[in-house]
Amino acid sequence: MDHLDSVINEDDDEINKESEATSIIEPEKETEVAVSETTKGINNAVIFGDSNLRDFEMNGENVTVIQKSGASFGDIEDLLNKTPECINKEEIENIVLHLGTNDLLHSKGDEDITEMNMMDGTKKVIETFENAQVWISSVLPRKGKGEKVKNYNEKVKVINCFLKKLSKRHECTEFIDNYEIFAPNNLAKKALFQDTDNAGLHINEKGKEVLQVSFCETINRDLKDRKRGRDENMSTPPSAEKKDNKNARIENK
Repeated sequence: MDHLDSVINEDDDEINKESEATSIIEPEKETEVAVSETTKGINNAVIFGDSNLRDFEMNGENVTVIQKSGASFGDIEDLLNKTPECINKEEIENIVLHLGTNDLLHSKGDEDITEMNMMDGTKKVIETFENAQVWISSVLPRKGKGEKVKNYNEKVKVINCFLKKLSKRHECTEFIDNYEIFAPNNLAKKALFQDTDNAGLHINEKGKEVLQVSFCETINRDLKDRKRGRDENMSTPPSAEKKDNKNARIENK
């Protein structure tokens, strides 16, 4: 069991306590979870997001979280303007974009406008942080039952497919898939969402912890793979590699 599974399963156990109240069960011993290289924090990063990132904490050095309630990909300009002046944009190594929920809520069924905003917003981030790897985080599911929630989550999966394709259009973009973590078998895990949120859109502290681990595991696993690739292929001079990467960052169409 990896660290992410252990975080989620802790709350699954709590949900089942009520049904077990009438019987006496020998408590299980807690399993120690070793922190692997992929679950360590990330460094020199900026994370942009909506209200689900309010009070969001990220392990690592020089990590800045910039959030705005109701933010969408169409608000990228506003989020970029909130970047502290003390941050040297050329030294930022990773950017995480956790947006999309509000794009979906305000799209009114116009997928073309939604996709255009996502493409334009991502491009602006790439141009602003010239040396960074940009991570596009998937839209989270909605907690609840009924046809309305079911239809919403089906749209989320469609949007996430587009974001995944978008992440493959640029040399410097990657996709972080959180949907299955928060909704295995297409059922949102109640333990990761706020009880008081009738809309079923906002995650709780445990959900934020799971999201943080997902970010760290995906990014650090990729960094490890890239390092392995560089070690295996040392024939390209670093200066030439950097120049080629910069020219390939933004797709020209």
